Amino acid sequence: MNSLKWRYVAFISSIAITVLASQLIIQFDLNLQNSDARFINIAGRQRMLSQRISKLVLYLHYDIHQSKGSKKNRVDTLRKAVDTWEKAHRYLQNENMTMRKSKAIEAELASTTRNIEVIAGICKELIKNASSVTIDQALDSIAAHDVPYLLSMEKAVSIYQSEAESKLANIKRIEWILAGSIILILCLGFFFLILPAIRSLVALNNGLKKSEELYRLVSENSQDFIALHEPDGTYTFVSPSAKELLGYQPEELIGLSGFSLIHPDDLKLIMTGPREEVLKGSVVLHTRFRLRKKDNSYLWVEVYTKPILDMNGKVIKVQTSARDISARKEIEEKLAESERLYRLISTNAKDLISLYEAVEDPIRIYISPSSKEIMGYDPEEMVGRSPYDFILPEDATEMKKTIHLLTLSGKSATKEYRAIKKDGTIIWLETISNPFFDEHHNMIGFQTSARDITQRKAFEMELIIAKENSEIVSSQLNDLLAEKNDLIGLLSHDMRSPINQVKGLAQVMAMSMNEHATLKDCLSKMDQAVNRQLELFQNVLSMLKADQMSSDSEHFAAVSLLALVNIVRRNLEWDLENKGIRLSLKIPETLEVNVQQNFFIQAIHNLLSNSIKFSPAGKEINVNAESNSDFVTITIQDYGVGFVPEKAELLFERFTKEGRRGTNNEASTGLGLYLVRKILKNHNGIITAHSDGEGKGSSFIIQLAKNN
Repeated sequence: MNSLKWRYVAFISSIAITVLASQLIIQFDLNLQNSDARFINIAGRQRMLSQRISKLVLYLHYDIHQSKGSKKNRVDTLRKAVDTWEKAHRYLQNENMTMRKSKAIEAELASTTRNIEVIAGICKELIKNASSVTIDQALDSIAAHDVPYLLSMEKAVSIYQSEAESKLANIKRIEWILAGSIILILCLGFFFLILPAIRSLVALNNGLKKSEELYRLVSENSQDFIALHEPDGTYTFVSPSAKELLGYQPEELIGLSGFSLIHPDDLKLIMTGPREEVLKGSVVLHTRFRLRKKDNSYLWVEVYTKPILDMNGKVIKVQTSARDISARKEIEEKLAESERLYRLISTNAKDLISLYEAVEDPIRIYISPSSKEIMGYDPEEMVGRSPYDFILPEDATEMKKTIHLLTLSGKSATKEYRAIKKDGTIIWLETISNPFFDEHHNMIGFQTSARDITQRKAFEMELIIAKENSEIVSSQLNDLLAEKNDLIGLLSHDMRSPINQVKGLAQVMAMSMNEHATLKDCLSKMDQAVNRQLELFQNVLSMLKADQMSSDSEHFAAVSLLALVNIVRRNLEWDLENKGIRLSLKIPETLEVNVQQNFFIQAIHNLLSNSIKFSPAGKEINVNAESNSDFVTITIQDYGVGFVPEKAELLFERFTKEGRRGTNNEASTGLGLYLVRKILKNHNGIITAHSDGEGKGSSFIIQLAKNN
């Protein structure tokens, strides 16, 4: 490298010296040519001035002899011409002495000097006294000396030109020699410097191409954000991962400064630290800062920066490889915050927090100040000792077999045990043990957090006792429920059957004994009493069953609403005929309801029975039904006694005070409408009552959800 460097310096220096010499010779040649041209030009002017002086003297001769006097302006012109002629001659003499130094020219100029002095002297006399005598003398002198003067000047110029051409030819030969020297130097430089350099550059270029191909292959398939920069930070290459990492297409970043993407708070640190190191040629590892994404959010990156140097060690490119560490940074921040909070919590927490090394026989290396409150010990009294020193022996053995082995295997564990306080008191603690690891996932220790659960254990014991008591109470309740079910069976079979028999016999006897009015009236009253008792039994029985009514979908079925209402009509047919009441049904044949059939029939039965009871003889009862996508609406309307609107909700209370006798003095149990609302509630339905007042009839509206 040094040999090539010095050869390069010698080559450049040789060219520079040769070019400089050429320039100096060319400049000397140009100066010489300029001097020659100036010499010839002045010599020509001098000859012209000689001729002009002759003409001016002739003009003065003419003025004297023809006009009888000289003209002043011609005399002034002659004076100027003579002065200029003498100055030009002196210049030529000085020029030859300083530049040319030619003996031949010097001899010719000396010859012309004598002629010039004679002509100039007579002209100066003429100028002083322009008379015919002086003019004639001047003409005679010019005629005698002008021609020799001109011949001498002609010869001087000829010599001058000959010498100039000879010198110019010598300079040209020198220039050719220099040109040949330059060509020789260039050839030598090409063979001994440029050609080896070209071969080296070709090899280097081929290596760079291979490296670049490999670099691009690696960068294009790497998840890291790889880039090349100019020393000022301008991107010249960006890997495709820029799209995934920052949201930019690579071509969007080319030409931009990488510093423009760095968070302002991080930029000053980067410019004063890592960048200065890189520009000095040093590799900078693990620089962390925030980069701006295309959506103007920021992510944390860790950057590896490597300068690329030329042969002289100068930084010509900078290569960077950035990796997204936002998740790691977030974890580190959370860990730092967790550590801060851990120390804060451990210092102020009520729990007993301890740290241990991961060894077979653990020794406590830290315990929180809460040890004083929980165990009665100061922290320094418990640090450096085994945790089993403070645990009841039988529980300590179990702790070693379970929680300690689990923790040493890298798993978290929880255990309840009894601890011995400083004053000897036994307390219950619940401890959670968590191992912690280094960056290589090697367990380096574990942390425990123990909480005093003495009160909880006492409460748990109370709960166990309460559970045992509740099981006894539950057994007693089951016995009572069995007795209730037996009572329901008794009401539904053993008690209702005889009443039904009495009711049937009374109705038969009343129909067959029309002539015995008194007996018929007694039987009618007996039938009413039996009806009342039977209705009471039926409502009580239904109410008891409704308490056991299940809401499971398997007990519901889709049935025809019209069929259900017809079942109720047949059951109430005798009551309708007895009062001459007409039952009008407007129910679509295809309309179905999803209900528990027996309970729903009971609800409809109670509503129609109520309308019959409170309707005068010969009236009409209407049952209408319609549906939409969500609900089935059933309306039962009568034209009976009605009620005050404000008391509508009171009708559905159990044993309500609003109960009264029917239009034929029928008794009321006070349970019918209460039972209706209870059944409909279990069907996810609602019922409301409406009336315009006393004597204006009433309407009961059921709204039943289709998907109940």
